[in-house]
Amino acid sequence: MASSGVNVLRFSALGFGVAYGIWHQSTLTAKAKHNQIQREYQHQLSLTEKAKKEYAKKVSPEVEGDLVAWGRAGVSTLKRSSAEEWFGWEVAGVITDPDDSRFDLEAYLNMKAAE
Repeated sequence: MASSGVNVLRFSALGFGVAYGIWHQSTLTAKAKHNQIQREYQHQLSLTEKAKKEYAKKVSPEVEGDLVAWGRAGVSTLKRSSAEEWFGWEVAGVITDPDDSRFDLEAYLNMKAAE
């Protein structure tokens, strides 16, 4: 029969092995859940981007040479120069729409001063 010290060592090793197995399994499960959540999130992002592109195609159809404006009276075409003035689109390389994230106040003021 083995001594009690050897039995304590055996059961301690067994207990540590079981504890490590439980810990390792939980980390693998957590990583798998995290990866699944990331895949679902990326899928949702791709669907959102796809829907935005389709909506943009649906809402703003392209017309050759002119721009399409949606208003109360329905759809009307505008010449590019009037659309730039009316909607604040880019004129001569300067963004004139103050709500645009690329709007540069100094460049806009210099453009207005030059006029």
